[in-house]
Amino acid sequence: MREELMKEALCWELEDKVTAEYAHGQELLYFCPMECCLEPVFPERRTNVYFKARNRHKQGCPNEAPLSEPSPVPGVQRTKLPADPVIPTPTHLGPSLLVKKKGICPTPDDLKKLAKKLTASLPRHPGTLEEVVIAWTRMSSIERKSSRLNIQGSDTTYHNAFHFLARAADDINQLPCQSGIIFGSARITKVIDPNGIVYYLVDSVKKFSHDNNKLPIRLVVKKGAEAPSNISSLVDKDCTFFWHGPTPSLGHSGNSFRLNVLPPQKYQGILVLEGNFLP
Repeated sequence: MREELMKEALCWELEDKVTAEYAHGQELLYFCPMECCLEPVFPERRTNVYFKARNRHKQGCPNEAPLSEPSPVPGVQRTKLPADPVIPTPTHLGPSLLVKKKGICPTPDDLKKLAKKLTASLPRHPGTLEEVVIAWTRMSSIERKSSRLNIQGSDTTYHNAFHFLARAADDINQLPCQSGIIFGSARITKVIDPNGIVYYLVDSVKKFSHDNNKLPIRLVVKKGAEAPSNISSLVDKDCTFFWHGPTPSLGHSGNSFRLNVLPPQKYQGILVLEGNFLP
């Protein structure tokens, strides 16, 4: 019997395992992933999000919920403390997974084949750029090498998806900005133009070649801009910026390669964190 919340299930339309957090709000068909059970389940939200069987799991299924324990006080129902909220590690950078089947109800044999195929698979969970980056910052080097991440349909690992600017070639066009996430040390300064308008400059410590010059990657943020919202608190501090999107292009002034952020962007753009993060 299961002592913890059921956090993953088979999704028929996606032909994959998914997390309860991803399934919540998605009108798709979900089933217990155990071959001995395969009962229909649905995502339920309380303190946490979890899968719940529509009827009951088959007897002997590892996901079968434990029987209610009697209360030590007669007439008073035993209170079960909710589990702490879980933040799944994203397996995909993007908004959703690809629906492969629509309007076709699976047969028991269909479900058995899918369950057998996915026995050793980990559940899929799409995430935003911020969720992916935060997950990376919390991982050890070993975890980054073993944790899968899909970017624009390409399967890789957290280790291989993040590219450290200090190790990059001087040719900015070689940066894998769209197939991966680049990151590196940055300096943030506050400037005031002749009209009294306040701007924040995010400059990469790493510089890239242009003609006979070395130029930084630069983001110019007007005070009050939506993103990144934490810029003003990071002025003159050690910072790391993360970028996923178009390759930076030479600015009009010719003194930097400019990042173009078009908010709101959940799945690409820039994230700036305090501290120096290393591979």
